[in-house]
Amino acid sequence: MDSTPEARFGRAYRAALAGRAALPWAEFMELALYGAGVGYYRADRRRVGRERGTDFFTAVSLKKVFRPLLEEAVKGMLRGVAPGEVAWVEAGAEPEGGIYREGEGPWREVHLLQRGEAPPAEERPLVLFANEVLDAQPFHRLVRRGGRWVELGVGANEAGYAWVELDDWTPPVAAMENRLPGTAPEAYVLDLPLGAEALVRTWLREDWRGLVVWFDYGLNWSVLAEDRPEGTGRAYRGHRLESDLLAAPGEQDLTCQVCWDWIREVLAAGGFVDATLESQEGFFVRRALPAIAGLVEAAGPLAPERRQLQELLHPGGMGQKFQVLTGWRG
Repeated sequence: MDSTPEARFGRAYRAALAGRAALPWAEFMELALYGAGVGYYRADRRRVGRERGTDFFTAVSLKKVFRPLLEEAVKGMLRGVAPGEVAWVEAGAEPEGGIYREGEGPWREVHLLQRGEAPPAEERPLVLFANEVLDAQPFHRLVRRGGRWVELGVGANEAGYAWVELDDWTPPVAAMENRLPGTAPEAYVLDLPLGAEALVRTWLREDWRGLVVWFDYGLNWSVLAEDRPEGTGRAYRGHRLESDLLAAPGEQDLTCQVCWDWIREVLAAGGFVDATLESQEGFFVRRALPAIAGLVEAAGPLAPERRQLQELLHPGGMGQKFQVLTGWRG
C-alpha cells in the first residue's frame, strides 16, 4: 500500500466522501488540517519558526520579547486579582510548548488546552490565551452565481482535486441565510469563518470566569462581504504564500480572516464585558510600555531583542497585521 502523504490523504478523502460526489470545502479543510493520520496539524514535525522545514512564524516564535510584554499587559487587566491566583490556559499550542511551560511565569498553574476542550468551570479566575488559533479553523466557501450564493466543495479527478459547486448549502451555511449579503458582484468569493465562531462557543461552554486574550488577524463583516472579492482563504508552505488551496492537502497550512464582529457577538452572549479589539501595536504600547522601555534599555543597539521588538510592534510588520481581542467575564 502506498504510504506517501498524498496517497494517505487520498484514502482518507475517499472514505470521507461516503458515496457523495464531493466534500464541502469546510469538511475538506477539516480533514486536511486535523484528520487523524493525515492532517497538517497532526503531523509530528515543527511547523513554526524560521529554520528550514518550517512554514511560518508567529509572535510566540519571539518568546523572549513577546512574553514579558504579554505578561505585563495581562497583569494590568486582572481587575485587582493577583497573578498567583490565576491559571494560565493556552489554546492551540504547538507540540513543542506554548508561551509558558508548567511552573513558568507568575501564574497559579499553566494548562494547555486541546482542540475540542473548554476550560473547567471553577471559582478561581483564569486567562484564556490563544495566538493564531481562530484563523486556522475550517471555513465555508461560497461564490456568487446568477444572483445567488452557491457553496463550494472539493471533488477529485485524474489531475487531482478541483472545486465543485454544490447543489445545496450545508446546514451551517443554511442556518445563517439571513446574514448573507443580498447582493454581490458575479463570481464574488465569500469565505465564512464559521469554524472560528464554533471554536469560541466551545471555549465558553463551561461557566468559568476570567480574561480572554486572543491574538489573530481578521476583518469586520462588512469588509469580508463587500471588499474581498477573491475571498480571504490562503495557504502557507515553506514561508511562502500559496495560491492553490487544494494543492498538497495535509502538507500546507490553510487559513482565512476571522470575522471579529461574530466573535464579539459570541463573547457578549456568553457574559463577557468590555470586549475590546486593538491592533497588536496599540495593545502593547497602551498596556506594556514599561516592559517595552525595559527591553530597549537592557538591549544593545544591535541586540536581537531590539529587532524582535520592532517585528512585534512596527505597523509594517506584526504591529498592524494582527489584532488582539480581550474581554472579562465574572
